[in-house]
Formats: sequence, C-alpha cells, structure tokens
Amino acid sequence: MPRDFTKYNFNGQILGKGRLVLAVIKEFVKQNQPTLAELFKAFPVEVQGRKGLFCTEQEFNEKLKTSDDVKKRFFTKDDEILDIEGTKVLV
Repeated sequence: MPRDFTKYNFNGQILGKGRLVLAVIKEFVKQNQPTLAELFKAFPVEVQGRKGLFCTEQEFNEKLKTSDDVKKRFFTKDDEILDIEGTKVLV
C-alpha cells in the first residue's frame, strides 16, 4: 500500500495524519484536563484502530519488547509526551 502524504489543516497548522492525531489529542487534553479514564472514554478502542492512538509509557515499554515497529508509531520526545494524572502517555 502506498504511503499517505495527505495534509490536514488543524488550528492553522498543516499536518500529516500522525502529527494531526498528536495535535488533536494534545488539544483535547489541554482543553479538558481529562483523567486517564476520561481520555480512554473520549477516544475508545473502536476508533483507535489495531495499533491504538496512545498508550502509557509502561505499555509502550512492554510493546518495545515485542516489536521494533513501535518506535515509529509513537511520539517519544519530551514535548510530545502527555502527563495525565502523573502518568506519561505517548500518542
């Protein structure tokens, strides 16, 4: 399947779909200050797809043990990681 290079406009930024997901979730967290349970309720598994849109840092580290592909699927820089109730969440 060819790569999707579609660009989207979100809050005045032109973003690819991965960065769009990060921006939408960061904006949701900024506006709503959700608990971890509320975040999972707002973005239920049914809309996340097979790989999921986000996971806790602990879940990320577990996934790393079984797949190198995980490194490419989540944003891991400090300014990209969310802090929700003291739990680090990677998108």
